[in-house]
Amino acid sequence: MSIVPNSSASDQQLLSRVDRFFKEQRIGSLLKKSNFVKECGWTCLALFKFLFLLVFSKKNLYQALQKKDALNLPGKDTVYRFL
Repeated sequence: MSIVPNSSASDQQLLSRVDRFFKEQRIGSLLKKSNFVKECGWTCLALFKFLFLLVFSKKNLYQALQKKDALNLPGKDTVYRFL
């Protein structure tokens, strides 16, 4: 499952760089320390990474959700509740 809609080679490179950054900076543990929690569904880290990738891939939430491969993406309500 990819959280980057329309994955091209440059998008995959961006995803690997973001994954490496999140691991090196321990973003997941920082989210936990900041009391970011969800009861079910998408994890906070996955939602944060999705939003982070949207910014650096120069896309917005509306564009991402309108794609035909958007079935693997979080819903609009999920993203807005996270924010």
